[in-house]
Amino acid sequence: MGEDDMTALGASVPTRLCACGCGVPTKLAGYTKTSQGWIKGEPVAYLYAHRAPTPTPVADLVWPRIDVRGPDECWPWMGYVTPRGYGRAAGKYVHRLVLAEKLGRELTPDEVTRHTCDNTTCCNPNHLIPGTPADNVHDARDRGRLRRGESNPASKLTQSRADEIRALCATGKFGRRELAERFGVSIPTIYMVITRKAWIAC
Repeated sequence: MGEDDMTALGASVPTRLCACGCGVPTKLAGYTKTSQGWIKGEPVAYLYAHRAPTPTPVADLVWPRIDVRGPDECWPWMGYVTPRGYGRAAGKYVHRLVLAEKLGRELTPDEVTRHTCDNTTCCNPNHLIPGTPADNVHDARDRGRLRRGESNPASKLTQSRADEIRALCATGKFGRRELAERFGVSIPTIYMVITRKAWIAC
């Protein structure tokens, strides 16, 4: 086969650049797969792992189900709400989508959405700010949302029992393991009570 024949053969092979925009030619499909849009012998649309998801605009995804009110009022989400009180749509948290639209960028995995209004269903962009998980904990503590001590239904102790633990420990007759078994809690919990990192008397 001569050089001219090789050139003609090369020219007859169809080419296509990856649709993700990387500028690299894609490979030819080895077989037809209609679910992927492949046709045997024809170039595929994307290189492997280059397929870019098409984001659904926030305006189409969430705004029709947000009750928009005054600029300073809470704008409640009218769609599905999780047991923890957060709106979700298409597998995503609505308040994160709204905040991302407000910021003009995606939130990083380390960022959380803080509700300055303390209303988890609120989607008013003016009430949403980015922060860290630590910021969220501080917000909950400062606003009295952290149920501590006897107000926490999962607590196994009461303030009087915590005081009793400290009193028994002070006698020097009981170790942490013994106290843990006696009061039905873990050794770390006993340590937290004794060192007053938990159950601090008011």
